[in-house]
This record gives sequence, C-alpha cells and structure tokens, in this order.
Amino acid sequence: ERLLEQWAVEMDEHGKVGDRGFCVSTFSHRWERPGLDVATAHPDTPDHKKAAKLAAYGEHGTCPIFEPHHKFDYYFWIDFAGINQFDIREKQLGVCKLPAYISATTEIIMYNSSTVDYEPRAWTRAERALGFTFAASPLFVYMDD
Repeated sequence: ERLLEQWAVEMDEHGKVGDRGFCVSTFSHRWERPGLDVATAHPDTPDHKKAAKLAAYGEHGTCPIFEPHHKFDYYFWIDFAGINQFDIREKQLGVCKLPAYISATTEIIMYNSSTVDYEPRAWTRAERALGFTFAASPLFVYMDD
C-alpha cells in the first residue's frame, strides 16, 4: 500500500516514474515442495528456479506486447508471501481475498514447472479464471523452466 502511495506522489501525468510504468503481476504456480507442515513446505526449488525466472522477467522491464514503447517496474504478488502461511484463520481470509488481489494486478504469470504438474490442478485453473475475470488487462504471461 505504501509503495502505491509513494508511486502516486512521484508519478507524472502518464502514471510513470522516470520512463517506467507500474506493473503488479500475480504469480500462478504449483508449489515445488508442498506439505501440511508450514515449516518445510515451500513454493520454490532449493536452487530458487522460480525466483530467478521472475527476477529475469522483471529486469527486462517489459513484455512483448508493449515492447519497445513501454517499460515497467515489476512487482509480483505471490501466494507464499501475500497470504499468511502460519495462522490458519489468516490463511483462510487471504484465500478468500484472492479475487481482490487479482483485481489489483495488471497481468497473470502462469509458471509451468517441469517438476510439478501445473495444468490439471483445480487451484491453478481457478487462479486463471479469476485472472481472466478480474485482472485489469487481462494479460497472461506463460513461463516455464
């Protein structure tokens, strides 16, 4: 919230700070190390393959649909960080707010890992349906390993 407030203070009449626009992407993916024990469950691999892909995507500053005219500062909404994983009540409330989180995003990034099945999972299908319904654009980006 503070990030958006500061962006609003600094942006020009086109909504940009410097030469970049603001882009929040929802990251739809399967957890690499799922489990009921929140201390050991983790969405990424030990070598952080998803984090590396997101960093590279953000560093590029744009996606092909906007190239070369628009550059963005990318911010990613990721369930692991955006929903409390340790408090069951907070986790349930976070899941219920998923449509609101998605409605605040510009694009949905779908990550298809070679080590876990993305497509047949009902949850990832629900994320895509919510993205198509509520995302501002809706713009979908496909990533894989």
